[in-house]
Amino acid sequence: MEREELELINRLKNTKLLEEAAHNELEGALNDPDPGMRLAMTQGSSFGGRGRGGKPNSRGAKRM
Repeated sequence: MEREELELINRLKNTKLLEEAAHNELEGALNDPDPGMRLAMTQGSSFGGRGRGGKPNSRGAKRM
């Protein structure tokens, strides 16, 4: 019984953290004067700014 209670408490904490993160993200998006620029910056950083079709083997895998 105690294990189930601890699991429920942990799930509730996780749900609360996710809710707070979503709230903060939404609030930031609503207050952002140029959301398109922010989106471009986040996409650019995840792809390294090269886009598709760059160098051969551009996925980062090393050939031996």
